[in-house]
Amino acid sequence: MNIDKVIRDRRIQLGLSDTEAAKLAGLSIHEYCDIEQHHDEFLTAISLASARKVCEALQLNFSDIFREYSSVHHKLGAIKNWQLVQILKEKGISRSDLADKIGFEITVIEAIENNVCYGADLPISVLLDIESCLGMDKTAMIYFIWENCK
Repeated sequence: MNIDKVIRDRRIQLGLSDTEAAKLAGLSIHEYCDIEQHHDEFLTAISLASARKVCEALQLNFSDIFREYSSVHHKLGAIKNWQLVQILKEKGISRSDLADKIGFEITVIEAIENNVCYGADLPISVLLDIESCLGMDKTAMIYFIWENCK
């Protein structure tokens, strides 16, 4: 399943033009068209918050989009409390090591520690990288942010 195809097919099913869908999602027409035309744009080019707006505009839910990436779609909501400090400690990973592994400054890790909703401003691919580095189930943290940072 390609996310670009899911999004394009859903827009067509709803009878929306790409311009209408872009407006509903709060994206420029160029941003929106890139999402429909390139399989990786949804994950790499827009924030999780923007991805959520696209899904809301097209009446898609989390599992419609992330089924292929999620090993925990049957356990969504498994993370009840996000404590990055505790997870890093349990995994024996420092903030700077995690920052290096995902290619970001340590300030990004500190921002997520202080407010997990900061993660909604990051591309989904970065969140997937964090989950991978921490040995977490894919999309567990993403789903937590999706549900708790509206």
